[in-house]
Amino acid sequence: MEAICGILQSHGFDVICAMSTERAMEILQAHEFRLVIMDVHLDATRGNMILQYIKQKKNIPVLVVSFLQKRELLETFYAGADVCLLKPVDVDICAAQALALVRLYDEVKLPESYDVSLAFGPDLRIDPIYHQVIANGRPLNLTCREFDVLYYLANHRQLAIRYEKIYQEMWGSGPPSIAAVRACINQLRKKLQGLEKVSIRNVWGIGYQFVYEDKTEQG
Repeated sequence: MEAICGILQSHGFDVICAMSTERAMEILQAHEFRLVIMDVHLDATRGNMILQYIKQKKNIPVLVVSFLQKRELLETFYAGADVCLLKPVDVDICAAQALALVRLYDEVKLPESYDVSLAFGPDLRIDPIYHQVIANGRPLNLTCREFDVLYYLANHRQLAIRYEKIYQEMWGSGPPSIAAVRACINQLRKKLQGLEKVSIRNVWGIGYQFVYEDKTEQG
């Protein structure tokens, strides 16, 4: 599982691991996810309980990796698994399957406005379909969270967005964490360095605003 997590992280995904059923439930209740990868073999009953919870409360794709007999395999699918891979698995194939599930989930979940590419002159282009950001002609290596925050701010560039609103839209339910928002913005600023016309401005006491200072656009 660690190897699979490493591959997903190399593709820019934020990954959280849980080594027990109790910890998995705590994480699921506290965060929003686009995919769950799990092993139900060690505790099939409790594993299927998590599957049912995910489908009833979260409705996100689930990839199961495990040793399963036919009856157990059928029970796992009925409990809510979308894909089951039997051990031993090829980590590259497993990671590719995970990426395919995330891509399918994103296509289903995208709001209407999220399928529109945003372009700011030759300086910056944000493409949500291919999940790619081009800055000064070169691709930026952003995590999925960083991409979503950048797109959200750029798509509402006429507004100063409150910290709490950014957290609610990007992280989901749970008590807002201004520290998490600030950390993400700081990483985005580092990666956007060198773009003279593009910045993420701190609006004191409120939150952040995406700014593109183009004289032709202003005039």
